[in-house]
Amino acid sequence: MAEAKNARVEALQAILEAGQEIKELEVKVGRETMVFRYRPLGWLAKSKCISEATEYRSSGTDAKGGAMIAVILHQDIYKRMALQEMLVDPPIPMTEKVLDSLPSEVGDQFEGIIPSPFTVAESAGPKKG
Repeated sequence: MAEAKNARVEALQAILEAGQEIKELEVKVGRETMVFRYRPLGWLAKSKCISEATEYRSSGTDAKGGAMIAVILHQDIYKRMALQEMLVDPPIPMTEKVLDSLPSEVGDQFEGIIPSPFTVAESAGPKKG
């Protein structure tokens, strides 16, 4: 019984540590290179960012008289929230105003670390064999 409990504790510890991995991204700003530390966006944090960036609008009725809803994902809001959630002690304050003012040549360098809101991470579940 104690072995099973220890195995569960070890599994929980492994899951928590996996979410704590800190990576680095070198961002070229003019002639300077700045290092940004970040954690990959967690499952629930990604869901939160998507929820905050999603807008629902009534778009009339269908042929049967049922309500139709348009779902709009604001990518600017998603990317801003995701980046703010991911960065760990950035070398400059990454406020909404700063992020909105970043030139493309700087902002585009963050694209590679922000997960697409339309993809699902690979399942780590049991494999069928």
